[in-house]
Amino acid sequence: MEKTLRELIVVLDILVAYHRELLLLEQKKLTSIINQDLKGLEELLSKSKQVLRDIEDTEKLRLDLIEKLCGSKDAKITDIKITVPEELTNELLNSKKKLISLIQEQKILNENIEKLLQSSLEIVNFSVSLFSGMGSNGKTYTGSGKEKGSKGKYTSFVFDVKA
Repeated sequence: MEKTLRELIVVLDILVAYHRELLLLEQKKLTSIINQDLKGLEELLSKSKQVLRDIEDTEKLRLDLIEKLCGSKDAKITDIKITVPEELTNELLNSKKKLISLIQEQKILNENIEKLLQSSLEIVNFSVSLFSGMGSNGKTYTGSGKEKGSKGKYTSFVFDVKA
């Protein structure tokens, strides 16, 4: 059992390293979005996908080790019922705290990126609306493809509505 616990600690440390790497990539993505560096963003997205695959594979390994120790993949680290030496207990809990902290940072960063992207999308939609003449008086289409909107009040500056 102690061997399995040590393996679990190693796996948790690997997960912490992957999450640190992912957090760094997300911070770089935020900078790329702000600087409108689409090529750099594309490269970062590719790297992020690989790190996410690595996290997924490592997470499966962690779940297998937890199942060996607790009999259930749904168990938590604190659910380990066997007698664990204090040294290993502290290592497990420290790894758990690091992982939780990194995941929380990741969540906050993702929320900020989402807000930034939403704001950018609103600006793009506003710009397209200005160019196309769409606005409160513009035409839209229903699910059946029929035009819906202002009756003769539509004026397009640049784009044809049906294009």
